[in-house]
Amino acid sequence: MKYIGYIEISVGVGLGLGPTLGSIVYNKLDYEGTMYMFGCLNFVTMLICILLIPSELNKTASDEEIAEYEAEIEERRLAENGGVELLPKHKIGWGTLLCNRHSLFAMIICFFGTFNIVFF
Repeated sequence: MKYIGYIEISVGVGLGLGPTLGSIVYNKLDYEGTMYMFGCLNFVTMLICILLIPSELNKTASDEEIAEYEAEIEERRLAENGGVELLPKHKIGWGTLLCNRHSLFAMIICFFGTFNIVFF
């Protein structure tokens, strides 16, 4: 969660400062220079991410490791609840999301927000 938080912070800072810095750089360097500068900036950012994000976060797990992990989590959850299954397991699919009024409302709001950003 810590690294996802870092990514979200960087996205927020980029959205906040991007238009201002982009317009300043564009006024000084014109279109082509702006693209080269931000291309180099993206390359430096990629290098920083490669160097700072721990490699254990990039490992993929086999199906057996995932099954073992899920079984361990289930055992812990049952132990915490005194061996009582509190909530049944459900798989959430598109049908579930579209039938849930809160989820459907959120999707509609996201659609109109994206529509407004793209076209206006």
